[in-house]
This record gives sequence, C-alpha cells and structure tokens, in this order.
Amino acid sequence: MKGIFFVLSLFIVTSIYSQQSDLYFPLNMKKAYLEGSRDYNGTPGKNYWQNKPEYKLNIDFDPAQSLVDGNETILYNNNSPDTLKKIIITVLGDIYKKDNYVHDWGISRDDMNDGVIFEKISVDGVDYEVNGDKIRRYATNMSIILDNPVLPHSSAQLYIKWKYYMPKKLQIRAGDYGDSTFMVGYSYPKVAVYDDIDGWDNHIDTVVLENFLENMLIMMSM
Repeated sequence: MKGIFFVLSLFIVTSIYSQQSDLYFPLNMKKAYLEGSRDYNGTPGKNYWQNKPEYKLNIDFDPAQSLVDGNETILYNNNSPDTLKKIIITVLGDIYKKDNYVHDWGISRDDMNDGVIFEKISVDGVDYEVNGDKIRRYATNMSIILDNPVLPHSSAQLYIKWKYYMPKKLQIRAGDYGDSTFMVGYSYPKVAVYDDIDGWDNHIDTVVLENFLENMLIMMSM
C-alpha cells in the first residue's frame, strides 16, 4: 500500500513540476494551452471548440455486383478560429486500391480494384475535377484544395458522388460473409477530424506505415 501511495505522490509531484518548469513538451500541445483550447488539468479550456460535419446520405448496394453506389451532402461547420484552405476526406475503401501500399495488410490480389471511384465532388457549388490538381489522394486520404477557404466560424457544403466494389471475400472492414450476407462497413467518404492539436488528421495507420517502411528497407538492402 505504501508503494502505491509513493508512486501516486511521485506522479502528482512530477506533473505539478512539469507544469511549472521549463521542461520541453510538444509544441502542438503548448500552442493549445496558450490559446486556451486546452487546460493543464486535462479538461477543455475556455476557448475549446469542435468542428462538426452533418451528413445526408443516399446509398444503394447491389449484391450481385458487390457494388456500393452513393451520394452525400455534408454541411461542415468550422467552429475553429482557423481559416481552412483544404478539406481532407477519409476514404477507407481505398484500402483495396491497386496502387495503394496499404496492401501490406495482406489483402488478396483477387480483391484489389480501383478503390473508390469519385464521379462528382463540389464544395459550395464549385465543382472540382476528380483527377485534377486540386484533388490529391494518398493512402486512405483525399485532400480537396479549396478555391474558397472556409473562414473561421463559418460553414461549407460538400456534395460527393462515388461508388466502389466490395471484395468478394470477407476482408478488412467490409466483404462477403457468404449466404447472401455482407458487411457494408465504412462505406462512405467522411470528413477527417480537424482539431486544436494536430489540425487535420491525415495520419496513416501505424501498422500500415510500419509494414511500408519495413518493405522499403528490404528493397534498399537488395
């Protein structure tokens, strides 16, 4: 019991000292503390905010083709003090894209396809060419470089029309369970998280990244 008390006391003293000393801590966290969006006690600060997307989805699924076909309207509320010059969309269906290194997950070649096929992308009535230079796709992220940035405490309306073919077998996050049973999970593109710590969440899954780096090292050693 004394040991537990000692550890807790040490933790409390260390925490207090770290707050009052000049010891280094991550710059993104320091920025949030200075701007008042976070507090040293772990609670949201007086200036804390969260961005909020609101979705209207229309999705069809054709089991004969394993085709997911949909469109969505997204009202994205920028409650932050930041001007957003791009919007990042999470496209988890691109796990199965042929030229995507996330195949290090061990996906069968038979299940590789063209990933999510976008037919229309618009923001506030401005159409963006799907394969144009303002649409940038990497891993399971898609960046839309905006003609008209989203100002602080304003909103933007996105329209996205898309489709993709699910894997024929049970795979990661989606697939065919057999006996006319399908998992149509993670089936729609969604706006990534934007927060006061890291900005846009465009992180690649750590398992995928580790496998990618390992394969790169193997190739370099050949």
